[in-house]
Amino acid sequence: MIEKRCTDYMKETKNPWGIKYKEGRKISSFELNFIKKNLGTGQILDAAGGTGLFTTLALQDTDSSITILDQDEGMLEAGKIQFPSNRYVSGSCYDMPFKNNFFDGILVRANMMYFTDRKRYMAELARVLKPGGNLVIIERNKFEFIRPLLSLMGKKNDPIANPADFVSFFELKKLLKKSNLSSQFTLGYGLSTPALSKTLIQYGGRLRLNIFPFKHHLLLKPFARWLFFHAQKPK
Repeated sequence: MIEKRCTDYMKETKNPWGIKYKEGRKISSFELNFIKKNLGTGQILDAAGGTGLFTTLALQDTDSSITILDQDEGMLEAGKIQFPSNRYVSGSCYDMPFKNNFFDGILVRANMMYFTDRKRYMAELARVLKPGGNLVIIERNKFEFIRPLLSLMGKKNDPIANPADFVSFFELKKLLKKSNLSSQFTLGYGLSTPALSKTLIQYGGRLRLNIFPFKHHLLLKPFARWLFFHAQKPK
């Protein structure tokens, strides 16, 4: 079960994602701009958001009120140190401790692979999102074209992130539709290759590949390394 594998790894590993308590890490300006442009402002939820790094950096010059929901106490405590102005809530994304129609915007970033019942997760996101509210999803793609190359180069995946658990372009579209979220949910896609860039740098290279960073060709969308979705709840 995905959740058990994730929980076991978190228990056995100290600081599994190398959290930096005092400073942020380098993040793509494209990604932050996508979040800021599509998430909106107001009451914002970072679902399974860990420290709240991405929402905080993307919305730092706004007056938004940011809430981070996560089950891992270590991640939440790290977030309180790094971004003390945010609200940190311990809880499950399957049963969110929030009222219906509460948030103006919700971010889901790189965590759907940790949920077995994605339909239930999406239904909860739709429940707590206000009518007219924005849902931004940035996820690793199950069918990214670069993965076979990375495997040949010896690039290891996250110990708790099995590629078979990643969400696909078509699965994500289907989940959004079933949750009655608007059909205008595919405003941007990323086809960048940061993992490959890191591998090249390890071997003395300085090349960073960024291929079609936004709205690339229709035939390539399902194979992007990262899927960038924007959905809205009907008013």
